[in-house]
Amino acid sequence: MNILIVDDNPINRKMLWEYLKGYGVCDMAGDGMEAVEQFEAELTTGHAYDLVLLDLMMPRMNGQNALRRIRAIERQYRIGSRDQAVVIIVTGAGSPEELLKTTDTDFKTGILKKPVRLPELTGMLKRHGLL
Repeated sequence: MNILIVDDNPINRKMLWEYLKGYGVCDMAGDGMEAVEQFEAELTTGHAYDLVLLDLMMPRMNGQNALRRIRAIERQYRIGSRDQAVVIIVTGAGSPEELLKTTDTDFKTGILKKPVRLPELTGMLKRHGLL
């Protein structure tokens, strides 16, 4: 599995990396702009990301705008909805119900509240066929 972990907090990135390193190759980005650049770069090499863990509140480009750009890049590369990356919003902001109202439900695959717990993460990955 090809994984992109996006969070401006290095401790959160490291924790998610520790959880996921046994499941595939994990790349990391510190903000939304870096994530979009990495996402497109991987597509140009033929190695699309299977999973993106995306924080919402980050500098330069927030997670919501990064997610819109990621989905636009997938459309540009003619990647259909079945083959899109699984994108899980990882955030400490608000309740899941509030987040569903404030984020683009058509673009994301799921939401996990921080601090992320391994059983919740692996459960979500199983539901989306990644484990």
